[in-house]
Amino acid sequence: MSESEVVAPPEPRPAPDPAPWGIRGAVLVTGLSFAIQVVVALILGGFAAAIITFMDPGLIRDEEEFRDLVVLVTVIPMALLYTIFTLAIIHVSVTRICGRPFAESLKLRIPTRAGLAGSLVLGAAMAAGFVALAGLFPPQEEIGGPLARLAETGLAGHLAWILLAVVMAPTVEEILFRGYAYLGVRQKLGPVRAGIAVSVVFLLLHLGETGFYIPALAGIGGMAVILILLMERSGNLTYCIACHLAYNGTLSMLSFIAGE
Repeated sequence: MSESEVVAPPEPRPAPDPAPWGIRGAVLVTGLSFAIQVVVALILGGFAAAIITFMDPGLIRDEEEFRDLVVLVTVIPMALLYTIFTLAIIHVSVTRICGRPFAESLKLRIPTRAGLAGSLVLGAAMAAGFVALAGLFPPQEEIGGPLARLAETGLAGHLAWILLAVVMAPTVEEILFRGYAYLGVRQKLGPVRAGIAVSVVFLLLHLGETGFYIPALAGIGGMAVILILLMERSGNLTYCIACHLAYNGTLSMLSFIAGE
């Protein structure tokens, strides 16, 4: 066989980047998600306050009742719009801009029964640990943001809070933080620094609910770290969603039982 007849084997193609949006996309999408949450809250809150005042001007005299009513009628629409917008921009970034499959790029995979059960148990155990810590160090003053006030408005508010905390928040927050943001930042910073950065941002964005109450900060911060480790070890974002769901669900159940 002559040299001209020798055909060189094709060079192997490099493995595709699992998060081609990178740190730039992670920062941009996370910032847009937070900005739309603030804007929607201001618009809906102002609109609701104006309508309530027009319908019953006397309510404005009772500041606490007026505030609770505004929260009750605006939190769910705001959460729905925030969820839709956040998932939409992530979907466009992954599928349209980067041309990658949505679920696989974000590591949303079918879980095993054992893995799913372990994730649920882990989340419930972390919530129980937080409750025990809070029992040892109770807050010296009232803490909580709009979601906490929603839970305090009565049975309807508490059920709405459970819906937001158990169904919506774990899904959208895990897709945003441990999925899109972490995988994008990880390309540049590596797993350790990316995990720290995403966990710090996650904690800061919850300050409106936790304040500077140390047990609450420890609970949120500890959960953020555990979820990063779970994502890194399993490579399956579904386990993070399950763990987060069990954490919030356990807290919701315990608060409902305690009437707090």
